[in-house]
Amino acid sequence: MRLSTALALGAALTMSRIAGAQGCVLSGRPIFEYQAATAALFVGDSALRPRPANQREQRQDASALIVSFVVDTLGVPDGRTLRILQTPSKTAADSVQTAIGSWRFTPAIVATCRVAQVVMTTVLH
Repeated sequence: MRLSTALALGAALTMSRIAGAQGCVLSGRPIFEYQAATAALFVGDSALRPRPANQREQRQDASALIVSFVVDTLGVPDGRTLRILQTPSKTAADSVQTAIGSWRFTPAIVATCRVAQVVMTTVLH
């Protein structure tokens, strides 16, 4: 085996051990809440507005602001994936686009591995 091939193979094995330190296989695609053993959960300041509603606060009415986005394996929402599904006003939607970068979540867990998850939630404004 040539040295360059051996080094490349060694680097690939090292990277796979780092990525799979817990035996995790990273699919690259976010999962949905029902697929997680533990779903992503908002852990930010409850006084913060706008912010995702907790389960008690979820509501489905015409004035609700409903959004979806992906929370990564570190618990950070990816603003590029933000979709406004329902909004009472453009101002409300704009405030969510600004605030999403400050939100933090516990990441979703599947078989002891952190995974990216699609979150769909009502936002308190």
